[in-house]
Formats: sequence, structure tokens, C-alpha cells
Amino acid sequence: YAARLAGRGPGGENGHVIAVDPARGARSRVALTLEASGQENVEFHACSLRQLDTDDDFDAVLVDAPCSGLGTLRQNPEIRWRRQPSDLTDLASRQGELLQLAAERVAPGGVLVYSTCTLVDTENDAVVDRFLAENDDFTEPVANDEAAACLQPLLDARGRLRTFPHLHGCDGFFAARLRRR
Repeated sequence: YAARLAGRGPGGENGHVIAVDPARGARSRVALTLEASGQENVEFHACSLRQLDTDDDFDAVLVDAPCSGLGTLRQNPEIRWRRQPSDLTDLASRQGELLQLAAERVAPGGVLVYSTCTLVDTENDAVVDRFLAENDDFTEPVANDEAAACLQPLLDARGRLRTFPHLHGCDGFFAARLRRR
């Protein structure tokens, strides 16, 4: 989806997506998705963000953070038996580190989006709030005025996106959009 959104830049040049995922099997999953979508503007790296070998800054960075997955309980009820309270603290620490690494790759004026498939505050608002407190070169623009009409009901007062299974008929998701000064 990001590859399709990248489309053409203001000067007519093609947008380019760099995808990074260290998970085993990620390369084949991404390849299947790209083949099915017909997108050719994606460069995949099977490594961690820390290992990504580029000095480039990016106009937009999406952090699809590894999380507890507790927002997907309706489809994956077994998750409740695999998670412990200590998992959330450990995950939040990893998520904060990943968000910080990603932030270092965002160009001035660029956008950083942090997303999870959980509804747990420890992994969502707490991670973003801590990041903003420690990084004064990032702001959280109020998205309500800029968001498409279809997104308006999913945004809270700060412009953070939240979906709830019992309200929206889909898994529980969270996303926050941040902008580098």
C-alpha cells in the first residue's frame, strides 16, 4: 500500500519505498505481496533498522512496531495465553528504541508514523508520549483538520487513530503521526 501511495513525486519522479524487516520469512512475504500488487518501487532489506546501510533521510517513515497483538484477540484468541504483564514492559522498551531509530532517518519536515495492533496504553500512548518528551524536534500536529472525512471518527482529540473491534468491526489498531521540525 505504501508503494502505491508513493506514486509520483511533485517533480514527476517515481516515489521509492525502502522496507526493512529482520523477521525470518519476511522477504518471501513481501515478495508475494509485491507480485500480487504489481508494485516495483520497493527495495527490501532483511535486516534491522540499525543495520540498514544508508545515510539517506526520508520524507516519511512508518514504524509498524512489533507488539503484543492484543488488538487482534477476536481473530487470535490464543494470544491471551501467550502474554504476560512483563511482556508489555519489554515490548514498550523495544518499541521506544525502534521509534527513536526510525526518527533519526526522518528528514526535516518529514512525517513519522508509529502504529501497533494493540489497544494497550503501555505500547501506544506511553511510547509516543515518552518519545515526544525526549525529542523536541518532533511535534504531533492535530490531524483532525487534515484527515480525510472517513478517518475523523477514528481519531481522538490529539489526532491519534484508534480502532476498536466492538465499535468498528475490525481489529484494534493504534497510530500516531509525528512531524519533524
